[in-house]
Amino acid sequence: MSLSEMGFVTARATSAQLLPADALREALSAVAAELGKQGASQKTMYAQLGISKATAARLKKEDPAFAEA
Repeated sequence: MSLSEMGFVTARATSAQLLPADALREALSAVAAELGKQGASQKTMYAQLGISKATAARLKKEDPAFAEA
């Protein structure tokens, strides 16, 4: 299931529209949690979020909510 099918808005942002780091982490955690509830694998989560395995590993260290997802 895609992010848009789950009700999340997906779009490219300009640098002026980018979220602050904390808000971005919160948003990624929320999406990851929803994907996890749906039984998505970590590989699928990372692909849907548009992040690499290395970025996911860093987010897991920085954000307990993301690590739980």
